[in-house]
Amino acid sequence: PQSGRVLIGGGDVGGKPPSARPVSMVFQENNLFAHLSVERNVGLGRSPSLKLIEADHAAIAAAFKRVGLAGKQQRLPRELSG
Repeated sequence: PQSGRVLIGGGDVGGKPPSARPVSMVFQENNLFAHLSVERNVGLGRSPSLKLIEADHAAIAAAFKRVGLAGKQQRLPRELSG
């Protein structure tokens, strides 16, 4: 694009360096652990040791709800459409 803004949570992040933007992305191919549930794969971003506390589970559940995957947290990656 030649112009525009990138808004996250109402704030313009277009002028921030990538490391200061509150977003991340993991490509499904070769980046998910096939033997872990999708909840635990997401949980790795909150706690690499997977010692998730209730607040982590709540945040993960909210994220799944936001993207239309509520109730599918215990599925394996191969059980979700790519």
